[in-house]
Amino acid sequence: MSKRQPASLCVWACFLSLFLAMTFGSPAEAAKRAAPSRVPELAERYSLIQSAEVSGDRGKNVPETERLNRAVGEARKAALRRAQQFLERKFRGVGFGYEILRTAPEGAVRVLDRRTLGPDETGRPRWRIDMEVDYTFRPASGSDAASRQAAIDRAGLLNVRLWTDKKQYRAGEPVTVYFEGNRDFYAKLVRITAGGAIEQILPNNYRQLSSFRKGVRYQAPGEGDRFVLSPPPGSRETFLIVASPYAMSHINMKTMAGGIYQYRSRWSSFERAVRSGLTLGAEDVAEFFTAGCEIEVSLP
Repeated sequence: MSKRQPASLCVWACFLSLFLAMTFGSPAEAAKRAAPSRVPELAERYSLIQSAEVSGDRGKNVPETERLNRAVGEARKAALRRAQQFLERKFRGVGFGYEILRTAPEGAVRVLDRRTLGPDETGRPRWRIDMEVDYTFRPASGSDAASRQAAIDRAGLLNVRLWTDKKQYRAGEPVTVYFEGNRDFYAKLVRITAGGAIEQILPNNYRQLSSFRKGVRYQAPGEGDRFVLSPPPGSRETFLIVASPYAMSHINMKTMAGGIYQYRSRWSSFERAVRSGLTLGAEDVAEFFTAGCEIEVSLP
């Protein structure tokens, strides 16, 4: 009896493994499904950021959450109207059509942040609402890169080109990232490492450069930097730039070796923090632009 027990256990172990694989997939597949998507889309993204201060109802029978919901609803309507007016002016006569993007569940206007302020002069509760409207555009004719860029320039839209000198690197070979804008702009240059860490490489602790000039080519690492970009062998890394004609506030991050800043949360959280940190007036409509590129490093 004892001699047959190991074989019986083997049979049951094999059966259990087969059942789990059929039900949940292999461990590698399960890990792949469980792993969060850490790398954002690399396609260029255009949006408009707005900020509004809104007051709620004073009625005693109106719950606080209902007051806020009404105020946010009115702010979103006004933000969509201003975005449409802004885009109509920009695209008039440039040979491009635009489309405001709508995503579930918020529709055309996404709320980035809302903060409680003091009461207004009549005693009503007051909030500051930061919002974003995404849009895309397409040429009426001629879809090559030169025609597209010419139309973007005619419309006066902010566009920042981001690139590396190549896409494939040898193990140990340093990487340099370049960028150039078609207008004066503010920006943050970000690296997403192979391990998923979010690192702001410009501005950094030793090179506090956040304002950039039209038509000037910038690079990182550059003069004043104290870090080297050398991803590990067999890895894939992403570089992204977030840019706007409006100044961006500093985000609380950890200072790493070489003066690089590390953000200790998700990319979606970083995006919201950057966007809601623009210095905006009540009637301002701020362009916001995101672009990315990717590299791979070979094994030794």
